[in-house]
Amino acid sequence: MKKRIIFFESYYRSFYGAQQNLLRLIRFLDRSRFEPLIIMPGDGPLRIAAEKYGIPVKIIPYPQALDVFGGKLTSSMFYQLSACFHLVRYSLQLYKSLKNEQVDIICCNQRRSLLTIGFMAKLCRIPLIWYLRTDIPKRFLDDIGLFLADKIVCVSEGVEKIFTDRQKRHYSRKFVVIHNGVELDRFSGEIESFRKSTSIPEKDFVIGMVSAIRPLKGHRFFIEAARRMLREYSHVHFVIVGGPNNNEESSYLNQLKDQVQQLGIGNRVHFLGFRTDIPSIMKGLDLLVLPSFAEGLPNVILEAMASGKAVIASRVGGVEQVVVDHETGLLVLPRDTEALYKAMLELIKRPAKVKVMGIKGKERVEKYFSMSGCVRKFEDVLTTI
Repeated sequence: MKKRIIFFESYYRSFYGAQQNLLRLIRFLDRSRFEPLIIMPGDGPLRIAAEKYGIPVKIIPYPQALDVFGGKLTSSMFYQLSACFHLVRYSLQLYKSLKNEQVDIICCNQRRSLLTIGFMAKLCRIPLIWYLRTDIPKRFLDDIGLFLADKIVCVSEGVEKIFTDRQKRHYSRKFVVIHNGVELDRFSGEIESFRKSTSIPEKDFVIGMVSAIRPLKGHRFFIEAARRMLREYSHVHFVIVGGPNNNEESSYLNQLKDQVQQLGIGNRVHFLGFRTDIPSIMKGLDLLVLPSFAEGLPNVILEAMASGKAVIASRVGGVEQVVVDHETGLLVLPRDTEALYKAMLELIKRPAKVKVMGIKGKERVEKYFSMSGCVRKFEDVLTTI
């Protein structure tokens, strides 16, 4: 008999790493054993993408008081009390909507999803999986999550490290690490480079950053390092891929564009917006850079390596589980423009090394980060919980 699995995603306006990886996970599940249903508190790009693959989606709208993001719900005592009150009401709404769904397991993507649906799952005695994709600890919320969840899936050892020794000792049976997987077929074969639709010459060296438009991704450090590079090399272009999901991110994107103009490098730094043709983006890059302050296990690094590209990334979260320093790329400390600049400089001077790193990176991803391996481990969790 099939197991009915609810996947709850609270960040319904976003379609970046967490949402994309969740969708891939669901797509590759064995449908003869598992019957998935995605539930979201609002309509958005994940619903559109899921329905293209025949994955059912149900929208159970947030009350207006909960439909707030960017840390506002915890920014003051008033917001916290209001959130608690409306969370109780929303939990009752979820219960009424799901009581006839015959749910076997609920899987929550990230903390907010867990806190939104976790209490209802606990009261109804429905096994709960918490999929955690960030290496930023939040002690009080994490304690609540550890109590509510029956299993905590961490996407890397770096994510698992955010928990204290006390937490891991007390809840040791709940933890499992499942690395993200990448669809290798998407990044092989004949792929047309994005450069054909831009003014970037094929002979020039292109360094790219692909991420959500959020301060913790480190765009400002990328732009400052780009400025320093362009003082010495005129044949280099920099591309920033990603688009805003809300007013805060739109404001941040405008600040980044202002920074580029003030530095006088607008003709060499290209903002490409949100893109779905990531294989085409990777095809056109010579080097991927991800100077984040925090990460779980970045899909974009897996995608770059699957495309045979060298990577420079911050030594945070699960990045070290993917990038082997000086073998498949270079690791630098976060918030360090000097180190980032020197890493870029080292690789642009050694194109042969960049190619070798790309080849080794592709081999590493194929060996350790296949989508089939990721799904198989997750299905084991679904079977044994």
